[in-house]
Amino acid sequence: MKAIRYSNDGMDIADIILCRGYLIDKPDNVAAVSNSNVILRCARNSSKALSWLHGDTTVFNGYTVIQSYPRCSVVGREGRYDLSINSLQMQDAGMYTCIVTDSSKATAQVVVIGVYKQ
Repeated sequence: MKAIRYSNDGMDIADIILCRGYLIDKPDNVAAVSNSNVILRCARNSSKALSWLHGDTTVFNGYTVIQSYPRCSVVGREGRYDLSINSLQMQDAGMYTCIVTDSSKATAQVVVIGVYKQ
């Protein structure tokens, strides 16, 4: 697992960049301490649908964050759908997938979050 990279606001980051529905930049996996805040970046440059999964469970369905993920929110504008997880807990560890779909195909990228106790 790679070391954490920090943004200007001090939050942990993994970047996913989409171009014409294709991923062009593979994100780093994230290792973070419990109770920290993490942002997983995902962007699209078209009207294609975008969703986030944690394992096989939908976190964001393209319109709203699912109620079973109350510490999660999707932030951004102009094609950005960054998944923000506040007060990271051990159960937040695992694979997160950003999926962009249109009528004929889906493009996805997986990010792994490792959570460690303080």
